[in-house]
Amino acid sequence: MSRGSHRISTSLTVIVNLFLVLSTVVGFAVLAFLSYENLVSTSITQATDLSEIYANNVASDLEFLARSTNVTSEDGEEYLNTLMTIMDSKNRASGCNLFLFDDSGVVIHRSIYSPNSIDSDYEFLSSNLVYNGNTVFYGNIVGNRIAAFTAKPIVDTPYHIAAVKSVSTDSMIEEFKNVVFFPWLIAIIMSLVLCLTFIHLSLKPIREMSDVIGKVAEGDYSVRVHRKYISDNEFANDSLSSDLSEMAKTVNYMIDVLENQEHDRNIFISSVAHDIRTPLTSINGFITAMIDGIIPEEMYVKYFDMIKNEVLRIRTLVNSMTEASSLSHVDPSAMEVFSFRDMVNDIVAGLEPQLNQKYIVLVKEFADTDSLDCFGDAQLLSRVLYNIISNAIKFTPSGGKIKVIAYRDAKAGRLRISVDDSGPGVPADKRARVFESFYKLDSSRKQEGFGLGLYICKQIIVGHGQSIYLDESTSLGGASFKFTFALPRNEIENGNK
Repeated sequence: MSRGSHRISTSLTVIVNLFLVLSTVVGFAVLAFLSYENLVSTSITQATDLSEIYANNVASDLEFLARSTNVTSEDGEEYLNTLMTIMDSKNRASGCNLFLFDDSGVVIHRSIYSPNSIDSDYEFLSSNLVYNGNTVFYGNIVGNRIAAFTAKPIVDTPYHIAAVKSVSTDSMIEEFKNVVFFPWLIAIIMSLVLCLTFIHLSLKPIREMSDVIGKVAEGDYSVRVHRKYISDNEFANDSLSSDLSEMAKTVNYMIDVLENQEHDRNIFISSVAHDIRTPLTSINGFITAMIDGIIPEEMYVKYFDMIKNEVLRIRTLVNSMTEASSLSHVDPSAMEVFSFRDMVNDIVAGLEPQLNQKYIVLVKEFADTDSLDCFGDAQLLSRVLYNIISNAIKFTPSGGKIKVIAYRDAKAGRLRISVDDSGPGVPADKRARVFESFYKLDSSRKQEGFGLGLYICKQIIVGHGQSIYLDESTSLGGASFKFTFALPRNEIENGNK
């Protein structure tokens, strides 16, 4: 993987965080807009309510005072002058500019409370009044003012009174700033600071991990992600995310595995080179001696047999190397039902000379009543069992003991198998590594093989969808290889009922 592709996660983090920032800003902006609209609506409602109160009061007073003076609408000009006089006297306490108009909507008299707004109030009233003889309410923003009016008929007269309440928007805007805008702005700034801080803290470990992975890709296995991104306590103060801590641990573990495999591969190549060079040297020596006439013709058959044996050694080595990479793919046509009990008996019978040679006792612990039938490629799985038992024989001292334990787990659909020995066992920190390719507990050439046996076993097991791991034997004290074979489908179905 190129280093450029490692930046994808970094870019994604930036995009996600920027999206969160943008979403926060937009969310706050929408809330601010709605708050402003609500404040405008409330202000208009308040102005309309005031205009209604003043219109009702003035209309009632006009009706009462007109009656108390015994002047009626039939008196014409005298009655109208009386209404205008009463309007002007009441205007001082109304808080509104008052307008008297007739049935046709023509304004007859204006009683001024606010001289600065009288003209704009008159224009506002004239533009929006569609009068039908009933009480009418209307309010809106006009320029930099909030204007509202209530038009009300004066009972038993052809006249109507309109109270227009007009206030500056400055107080409303000031209230909006103090109650909504400034808190919104502070919240936005705090959100941006927190988001940018989070982006910085998130990208810092990701950048370091990306750089580390890039160096590993270039062949430098000495680098590691800094321990502060791995330690939960230290990392929590820096990155705010335990997920990145797990990622850092995974990266370091991956590098450990790659470094170990690189080390084992170098040892393996050295071992293979030696094992190939030795027979090739012998073959070359034999053929050269034949060509030079050093070996007489009557000895050719003997030396041809020796050359053949050396070629077979090379062939065996090459086969072991190539098949290790193909055993994880199981041929479905080779899958069949077989008896695990018969498989164990056949393998133990074949290994009887090795067992007798070291006086090792092999015990089989499984119920006689169980069929122990399994499903899989019997030839490959037989090889797994053979390798593990022969491996146990190799490391079990003379007079030792080996146990083969098996029991059915119908609910999980598996036959659980354990091969325990009384050998020295394997240190806990090396148990997972024994299944790696080319790995040998003893890297010296004293240990036979190429470090592929257990790796091949794991590939076969994984190819069957099963699991294998190494533990310590609680009964014998040595190694305990635990693995599973699949049960036949009908037994799995019966076990799940």
